[in-house]
Amino acid sequence: MVKIRARIGWWEEDERRAVAVASALEPCNREAPRGMKIHTYNVGRKVITEIEMRGRPETLAATIDDLLACALVVQRVLKI
Repeated sequence: MVKIRARIGWWEEDERRAVAVASALEPCNREAPRGMKIHTYNVGRKVITEIEMRGRPETLAATIDDLLACALVVQRVLKI
């Protein structure tokens, strides 16, 4: 198995939204598959997710896809 690390970041409109998005994603992080560590936090208006795992790159790609889909839902809810 390959050890893989990834860091993904994006900017929100303001720090309040970044805090909300990072907080909303945290429960998803706690339910990560065994052998995978995910941590999402914000620095100012930037949201950052760090992923560390042992496994296949395809698993990482699927995890990133799920994470971004969840982030998009949170962003849409915040616009309501």
